[in-house]
Amino acid sequence: RLFGDLGGFIGNLVYTEVGGGTTDAGIAGEVSIDGGPGSTVSFLLTRTSTGPFTGYYSDARTAPSGDFSSLSFGSGTLTLTADASTSQFAAIAAQPQNELRVSFNVAAVPEPATWLMFLSGVGVLGLIAYRRL
Repeated sequence: RLFGDLGGFIGNLVYTEVGGGTTDAGIAGEVSIDGGPGSTVSFLLTRTSTGPFTGYYSDARTAPSGDFSSLSFGSGTLTLTADASTSQFAAIAAQPQNELRVSFNVAAVPEPATWLMFLSGVGVLGLIAYRRL
């Protein structure tokens, strides 16, 4: 079993907008832990401007997930919108720095035998200290 926080990052989706063009980026999907009912997640990516016409979309999220054995993400969609219908140009470019990453900050859960050995060791140390007095 795993215990810890679940993190995710999506990013570096570069956009260009000229003459009033607009872009947008969002992600949605269903997350299920240990085969349980899925929870829908959906959010827009954070927009960072790097110049008058360019920038990138990205986002990082962390959620405490507790104790679990399996995690699934299904029906995932990445929605990219570029609207140049009333402008000169709008685009979201594919490039080598595009990234989607899921990570676990895992903390091991001690087994009952580990606790037994720990408490036995403390008991032996206490007995030794008691006998020396």
